[in-house]
Amino acid sequence: MTLSELKTLITVAEVKAALDDQLFESLTYGRGRGTHGDPEAKVVTNVQFAVQASARWGYSRLIGAGAQNRAFSADSREVIREALIKRAVYELGRTQEFKENFDMDREDADTMMDAVLGLSDGSSDGDNTNSAGYVGAAGAQYVKGQSCHAAVFTPPLRRR
Repeated sequence: MTLSELKTLITVAEVKAALDDQLFESLTYGRGRGTHGDPEAKVVTNVQFAVQASARWGYSRLIGAGAQNRAFSADSREVIREALIKRAVYELGRTQEFKENFDMDREDADTMMDAVLGLSDGSSDGDNTNSAGYVGAAGAQYVKGQSCHAAVFTPPLRRR
């Protein structure tokens, strides 16, 4: 999936639909309506930025998982589209310096993308005991007077 394909999965109108009308108007300073009732025409730049940023985020996640050449099913594409919308809502809030109010949208987007890419079990409770992620590194202690090849390894301090 290319960046151009990801950009076609999300529109400004979908970001607007994901938010309460009053909240969208507040975040766009009342200029998010467009001209002649068309929500796609001349929409505030910060909404366009949020849409583009979410597509770039999605593409970077695909690259990070080595999945940019993977063919996704229609269901997976729908989950990716929803993750992009959630991320765009977060980006819109972040550009208006309300990041903390939209952290849940960011976490939801991360969880959905992780599930599609097979990086987690898809749960959003933060306790993914089934996922095989980075846990920590073992420490090495060198004993003075011994060869540098005779290191004593200690187990990681915390395991999941």
